[in-house]
Order: sequence, then C-alpha cells, then structure tokens
Amino acid sequence: PMGLMTAVYSQLARGLLDNSAYRICLNPECGILFTPHEKGRRSDTSYCSSECQERAKRLRYVARHSEK
Repeated sequence: PMGLMTAVYSQLARGLLDNSAYRICLNPECGILFTPHEKGRRSDTSYCSSECQERAKRLRYVARHSEK
C-alpha cells in the first residue's frame, strides 16, 4: 500500500526522470512546487497561477508605498 509520502516521492521522481522543470512559486505567501506545463502556463513563468502573480505584485506595491 502506498502512503502519501511514497506517492509524493514517486511523482517527484517521475518528474525528474522525464525532465519536467519543477519550480517554486515566487509569491512569498505561496511557495508551492509546480511544473508550468501541468498548469498550461508558459515554460518561463515564475508563479504557479495568475492569482499568485497578482498577489505578489500587490505585495510589492504595498511594500514600496508603505516605506514613504
């Protein structure tokens, strides 16, 4: 019987073997591991979704304007 961690490691190994590009979402509130092609995203994307990209953009804006 496969446990949860066995399934996770199996999926990770399969991705590494077929040369999938795993990435960590750059949104500081997210940070999940994703592959762009699974989500139908561009191969050079840095965020797991457009929602995460917008959230990160908003966080940068707030940080930039709260310093003044």
